[in-house]
Amino acid sequence: MSVNAQEWMRGVWDGKVFYSPAEWMKGDWNGDFFYELSKLGDIACLKFCMDIGLVAKRYECPTCGDDMKLSGGDRWLWACRKHGANAHYIKRSLRKGTWFQASHMKFGLILRLTYMWLNKMPKESIMNDLGVASQTATDWKNFCKEVCMDHCLRFDGQVGGDSMTVDIYEAWLSEKKYKIERRVKGNSVYVGLVRNLNDCFVEVVEDRSAEVLVEVIIKRIVPGSTILINCGSLYSSSCALFEQLEVLHNVTIKDTSKSTDGTWLKVKRALQGNDFLDGEFNDEVAEYIWRRQNNYVITQKMKNFLKAISESFPPKSKD
Repeated sequence: MSVNAQEWMRGVWDGKVFYSPAEWMKGDWNGDFFYELSKLGDIACLKFCMDIGLVAKRYECPTCGDDMKLSGGDRWLWACRKHGANAHYIKRSLRKGTWFQASHMKFGLILRLTYMWLNKMPKESIMNDLGVASQTATDWKNFCKEVCMDHCLRFDGQVGGDSMTVDIYEAWLSEKKYKIERRVKGNSVYVGLVRNLNDCFVEVVEDRSAEVLVEVIIKRIVPGSTILINCGSLYSSSCALFEQLEVLHNVTIKDTSKSTDGTWLKVKRALQGNDFLDGEFNDEVAEYIWRRQNNYVITQKMKNFLKAISESFPPKSKD
């Protein structure tokens, strides 16, 4: 491996002091790294997860407000035991509300499984290499895809700009949920994909009307963009509204509903053979978009994905 994980274990471990592995983390987060990390045991893997924001470094007692103590064993727990006038004994699971909730697998094993999924290793290889059941491998692959979906839905910025073309498509939002509670209302979406780039937005709406699409364009697309609308009869039935938008928002709008070319068609072609239904924005599409946006070497891709997990499951330090 390109980094020495043993160096981390020379730090102090007292439940409060956590040494950042920033220096030796400059190496590659590859399969060997996560294998060696898992061999070091739960404490090393836990410190790694704390440092990158997958689990909390501290937890406040809901009764007295002091930092709770972390205890290991078969389960990692935050605990606070006090005697006297304000006697209490409070326990909280370290995994509650995190990426690891409802799983009894060790941290290192989950990290390795995540790396292997991200590296597009077949499910059979994951089962054989890690010794996990078929359903376990399937469940965690679904959890990973859900992070990609949450990443797409959380983006709240704008795309496009001068000399850039944005393809807009309408679809319905998959209702599948695994670990993450959806933060959006509605089951219809407008998807904007920037041609020749990896930028995109996904706007969930309750009403797929021309007026709503105009609001989405103003919110999501930078003035100066060329917008290709592939939304059935919306454009033809509301030409005057879109012509007014062209002037007010400084964009160029074209109807491509009958076009045989477009970014969305490329997405559909790439997903042939996967769990993909035409017109549906589901986990398969979200995974494709996330991988396209993070088209780096696998080690950098792993860092980006763990960061996406920490954003989807921000660890809490109190009730």
